Amino acid sequence: MKIKMAFGFAVTAMAACVAFGADKGKRINSEGDWPSHLQGVCTDGTNIWWSHTVELARTDLNGKVLAHAKGLKSHHGDLCIANGTLYVAVNLGQFNTEQDADSWVYAYKSDDLAFIKRWKVPELRHGAGGITYKDGHFFVVGGLPPTHGDNYVYEYTPGFEFVERHVLKSGWTNLGIQTVSYHGGRFYFGCYGGRNELTGENVPTLTIVSNPDFSVVSKVKESTSEGLVLLYGHAWRAVLHKIQDRPRRFTVSLVPVSSPELAGIAK
Repeated sequence: MKIKMAFGFAVTAMAACVAFGADKGKRINSEGDWPSHLQGVCTDGTNIWWSHTVELARTDLNGKVLAHAKGLKSHHGDLCIANGTLYVAVNLGQFNTEQDADSWVYAYKSDDLAFIKRWKVPELRHGAGGITYKDGHFFVVGGLPPTHGDNYVYEYTPGFEFVERHVLKSGWTNLGIQTVSYHGGRFYFGCYGGRNELTGENVPTLTIVSNPDFSVVSKVKESTSEGLVLLYGHAWRAVLHKIQDRPRRFTVSLVPVSSPELAGIAK
């Protein structure tokens, strides 16, 4: 639900064309450059899938692009791989309002990114923006108006029949939850920092960690709002890089997390 451009560091157009690939646990650079904000990443340990708002990409673990889907409806958000199929949280309406969202989950073939089908998830009234899979069920997250003091996680069956809305006692976060993943018995929710326009409250960029019952374990001050994955025995977070002098073109990478709590996911 990125309705404004996220922060990142500038690189020159020439630097955007440097060799991609893995640098022995230091960085994985995706090949090419992209037209919009990075919404999320996921992996099966062999491939990496990247969601770029209006495009999807599949790369190998060195960042080489193997498949690319263009011209998708805005906005495709965070994504997950489950049982060989790629699922993406999609909002065709407005985020962070009480009634203007148009929330869906889209399914794509994991290899060539061909569209399979979609399911409407109207329970996400603030806009669907992220999805993960746990124990046979999907968990979808999204936007949050400034009038709400906590976030919500929506549980669905494999056929996207609504099961339950879970309350995540996170406190208010700016624009809700951007990404969600489940690793090692805990959920990880990537959230923007920012200021609540109604209350004046300022919150930092956070990764909110919860137990499976959605009780909050901790709030880690490290950004995973563009994705969190496990590879090579490490936890990695996705990073967006602006290209200097090329508005709305970006490169993307995975970098190892720095906080001990997030690094501990892989242990």
